[in-house]
Amino acid sequence: MFVSHAGGEWQMYCRDTNHDFEDEEAMKKELLLVHVAHLLAQDATLNEISDLPIDMGAERSHVGGSWNWFENADDA
Repeated sequence: MFVSHAGGEWQMYCRDTNHDFEDEEAMKKELLLVHVAHLLAQDATLNEISDLPIDMGAERSHVGGSWNWFENADDA
């Protein structure tokens, strides 16, 4: 539902508002490192954003919905 390509790193979340990115302990418990093939096996429509440029993000309201792209540069 939410994809970031900020700084050249891919990050995918069910929703960015579901996580407290300021809480380091929560992030250690909630976030997982997975191969993109596992995500594509669950949702092939992720291929629609495979050309998402660095420092851009994309989100959608529901699985199968249209992706809306936005600027998403790292703060650092």
